[in-house]
Amino acid sequence: MDTERKPTSGFQLANIETALGTTSSNKDEPAIHAGDYLSSLYAQKHHDWKNANSFIGNLLMTGIDDPAIRKRAMILAMGSGDVASAVSLAKEVMKEQQASNQPLIEENTVALVFMIMDTFDRGDHNETARLVKKMPKDGMSSFIGPLLEGWSDAAQGEINISRLKDNAVHLYHAILISDYLGKHEEIEILLQQAEQAKDIPTADLERIADIYAHINKPEKALNLYKKVKEKWPNDLKINEKIELAKKNKKSPLFKKIDNPKHGLAEAFLEISKILFDEYSDESARVFGHMALYLNPNMTEAKLLLAHITGRHERYEEAVRYYRSIPKNSAQYIDSQLKIADIFEMEEKNQDALNILYDLAKEKGNLDAMIKIGDLYRRQEKFGMAIDAYNMAIRQMGGEIPEQYWHLHYVLGMAHERANNWTIAEKELKSALAYRPEHPYIMNYLGYAWADRNMNLKLALEMIRKASNLRPSDGYITDSLGWVLYKMGEYQKAVPELEKAVELLPYDPVINNHLGDAYWRVGRKLEARFQWTRAKNHSTEEKLLREIEQKLANGLNSPSSLAVINERKLNP
Repeated sequence: MDTERKPTSGFQLANIETALGTTSSNKDEPAIHAGDYLSSLYAQKHHDWKNANSFIGNLLMTGIDDPAIRKRAMILAMGSGDVASAVSLAKEVMKEQQASNQPLIEENTVALVFMIMDTFDRGDHNETARLVKKMPKDGMSSFIGPLLEGWSDAAQGEINISRLKDNAVHLYHAILISDYLGKHEEIEILLQQAEQAKDIPTADLERIADIYAHINKPEKALNLYKKVKEKWPNDLKINEKIELAKKNKKSPLFKKIDNPKHGLAEAFLEISKILFDEYSDESARVFGHMALYLNPNMTEAKLLLAHITGRHERYEEAVRYYRSIPKNSAQYIDSQLKIADIFEMEEKNQDALNILYDLAKEKGNLDAMIKIGDLYRRQEKFGMAIDAYNMAIRQMGGEIPEQYWHLHYVLGMAHERANNWTIAEKELKSALAYRPEHPYIMNYLGYAWADRNMNLKLALEMIRKASNLRPSDGYITDSLGWVLYKMGEYQKAVPELEKAVELLPYDPVINNHLGDAYWRVGRKLEARFQWTRAKNHSTEEKLLREIEQKLANGLNSPSSLAVINERKLNP
């Protein structure tokens, strides 16, 4: 593909980050040294918006009268979900703006947007229209303004989509508004204008085609889908859409909007997604809460907020968002799987297993059963991992389909670690048959062969190929050095193992390997240094016993003893 499938705005939203006051720059912040103010800054820096909002709220309660503090408090309130406080502060900011008799500055435009959101929520459409007219036409407003205007007019039964034509998001909302009002006449004109735009992104071209299909123009949709296919020849979704267009059918473009308030919520969600994709997470968070306020049942907004908080390791908050997804939602299972992932990261393994077993039992979810196996494997409970993987295979009818090829790989790793080599080799070869260029499968199988003094030439060939694909992977580099060592090519093994130690200085297995290679080429002092280093960083009893013996007696003959470190072989 020529580009990733991401929302495209046709407008850089970086200036929203500045307007929201969520950037890290302190250029315009007041010189206040109060504990609550500094605590609020610290909390926001660590993405703890709840406490950031609480601390700055304490500061406001002291009676401080500073516009910059008020604006920051307004943003923190919205970003933490305290919408009532955010709207109240927005009204104060706008009063100050009006009293100044100055043109509306971009930072204050955010306060105006908050107030518009509030009037939408209350159904005060006349007040909404009045406030929308105050929106400037440039800067941040050039993207948000047309969306507010379009949905404001739609709330009063009027279609006004003339400004919704500059990018895919605007066009999408033009069709949403048109569909809500039951009017499609103006859409085709906008689509034709959009088609003629220079350097139109492929994703936008696809969305235009989707809209043509939605308004029953299959021939025009088909022509555009074919252009998209030229750019994305391997995209299965495009092939499906082409076949549907040929049959004068279409895949659903969206759920019908039944309330203009929910339409504006969709607009805020689109903005939040774009900001999230641009890693402007703080501003994405603000718009995500605005979307959720207008439509409290909006699952996508909850999931996006969960992703944002999870990306910044605010796991407790992320779990709360995931848990707010109802059981009847199509995203319920995925949200539960995400919670299990978080619990495992926090080493709450039993809590993770409880969730996964519930999903496997109540929902019959195959992915949950596989994840149970993965979790046991990472805990080095290989027998239990194998049982879970086999249970998943039985659910599949006894055969692993191609879409689950990865199960061969993890099952092979589990059997290898459980010393069931015959089964392990078969499973790893099956995985490699599905993905012959997969560097980690080649590395695992090649390393396992080398460690058993089997197929050394083939192992070397496979690991070299893996190393070429992942030249900066310390574990694969170590495997390359180790197979050379096993072949008796000690001089060639040393530079590879030295490179591996440079990439992963504190891995005990790699340090141990380098120590062995140094000893074989006569660098015995350096060998003892590496063995000591391996000993200091290892907790594995088998490896520690081997190192103690080598520190006492050195290497008398080539050793076949090696300890496989699963971390180096994991996907």
